[in-house]
Amino acid sequence: MEDYKVVLGLVSAALAIFGYFPYIWDSLKWKTTPHIYTWWLWGILTGVTFVIQLQNNGWAGSWVTWVTSFSCWVIVLIALKLWAQNITRSDTISLVLAFVALLAWYFLNNPLYSLILILIVETLAFYPTFRKSIKKPFEETISTYIIASFRSVLGIFALTQINLVNVLFPIYLVVVYGWFALMLIYLRSRKIW
Repeated sequence: MEDYKVVLGLVSAALAIFGYFPYIWDSLKWKTTPHIYTWWLWGILTGVTFVIQLQNNGWAGSWVTWVTSFSCWVIVLIALKLWAQNITRSDTISLVLAFVALLAWYFLNNPLYSLILILIVETLAFYPTFRKSIKKPFEETISTYIIASFRSVLGIFALTQINLVNVLFPIYLVVVYGWFALMLIYLRSRKIW
């Protein structure tokens, strides 16, 4: 294995820790309010994605996915403690649809189709946080999403084997988290004035 891939894997995993620390800190101070549905599903999905990447020789590039899954579970514990949720019917529908897609993933025996379903579920899981953030853009920590986009790019270059199964999830994170961070910046600029 090439040494630079190990270094990039370690750097991207360290960036994940660095990126989630402000989110966790802000959550503990009630500045950021994590939505339990989003983070619970993300913890499951990134854990499954980590396993898929390992099975497809992702190695060092998959370390960031493991750290992300672990961080999601830490945030779930904080969200359970805070339980300041604004859970709507559409949030619950999103959760149910996400579980239907998870069941479909379980029965598939194809890593690419499984990952596509995981990305659909990931998008459904993001909905409660997205909905909440449109109304309350100051209740999310922007730096977490910016760093997540950047570390996902590094994670791609750290992958031992570059294939669609291994790169699809980090590319998704770069696009969705980058877009979400830009949306938050825009919404915050409108709320300030």
